[in-house]
Amino acid sequence: MNNDITYTICPQCEKLVQLDVIEAQLEQACCEFCNCALPMSGVVSELNDQTLRLLIKHAEKPVVVDFYAGWCAPCKQYSPLFSKFADSNYADFIFGKISTEFNPVLAQSYNIKGIPHTLCFVDGQELGRKVGVLSNKQIEEFIANCLK
Repeated sequence: MNNDITYTICPQCEKLVQLDVIEAQLEQACCEFCNCALPMSGVVSELNDQTLRLLIKHAEKPVVVDFYAGWCAPCKQYSPLFSKFADSNYADFIFGKISTEFNPVLAQSYNIKGIPHTLCFVDGQELGRKVGVLSNKQIEEFIANCLK
């Protein structure tokens, strides 16, 4: 597996897209199939109900997702920590974020009651979740526990 790539789902054509990490980090990522701009923040994909479902179904790596809201102070504190962790660990995991404001039904379907809320999926299955602002070490430990 090439360590300089990450993956996302195109919201337009709904295909799994392989991305060069430098393009993703420069926020210039486009779908290789339909040329649609991809909603990315660095190597972190902005997901919705459909793109999350497809990503966890097709991903060959664990998928780590942060449920957040724009008005949430702890979410604002966690966002750069999550992004920094993603920037250092994209070779081993796929990272996504889901706005509970824009995806309330999805948040409800995952029983998200507190935010930020981090979930880990492997082979299409949720293996763990953690609520609150996590440090780099806590994210690492959370994912390690999910993969045991």
